[in-house]
Amino acid sequence: MVASLQIGSGISIGGSINVGPFPVTPPAGTGAITYAEMNPPIIPGQQLQDPNAIINAPTGFTITGSNVTGVAVMALTSNNAAYFSTLGTGTFTATLGPGSTYASSSVNITQAGSPLVFFFDPGLSYPATFNFPFVIS
Repeated sequence: MVASLQIGSGISIGGSINVGPFPVTPPAGTGAITYAEMNPPIIPGQQLQDPNAIINAPTGFTITGSNVTGVAVMALTSNNAAYFSTLGTGTFTATLGPGSTYASSSVNITQAGSPLVFFFDPGLSYPATFNFPFVIS
């Protein structure tokens, strides 16, 4: 028999060890962009500038070339819309989700409203996979 011990909210040790709340969902209004905010289905040449992008729904997508790195996030939550409105345009860092080709990328936000429009770093090697969530700060 395995005794269970709860240390605090979301932290328990028992038959399996859990640390933190599961499943992990990024909090709203923190610049964490999820698949749902892309207004699925994601269509190459529409939400993604790359007409040859490979969609790995709902995990992410693969951009095939350095000259087509644009992304339009069509359905921001109201909290994320407020976050990006405050953040504004310019160059920021995106921390990318697990399984992405890179752990992070610089992004150039050109429109901080709805839709949110940004471009991944064209200096990266492509093709490159970008998995959700993207946390831009």
